[in-house]
Amino acid sequence: MEWIDYRGWRAVRLANREVELVITRDVGPRILRFGFLGGPNVFAEFERQAGGRGEAEWMIRGGHRLWIAPEAPAWSYEPDNVPYEAVEAVPGGVLTRQSPGPVTGLVKQMEIRLAEDENR
Repeated sequence: MEWIDYRGWRAVRLANREVELVITRDVGPRILRFGFLGGPNVFAEFERQAGGRGEAEWMIRGGHRLWIAPEAPAWSYEPDNVPYEAVEAVPGGVLTRQSPGPVTGLVKQMEIRLAEDENR
């Protein structure tokens, strides 16, 4: 686990010999990048939103985010534009935990792990 700056956001980078993941700390929780080392990002990125935070409305930003099911506009597009509550190291990865959402009150968390020798 390595702390980096990624496109204007504080982020955590997980990498092995083949692939890397970048998880933003400033909005989300959201995985912003997944790709082979030195290769393109598998996820979409929206240049005009890079480094943004604090907006009142939901922003697409790109990457991968945690969705709530069943989907409903108020739940699915609840703004996640502020730094989240916690980032903790776990074996082989990181645990992220958002503060309670302003609309739903739900606390979203993701445990993200990267295999040592595989691209998963």
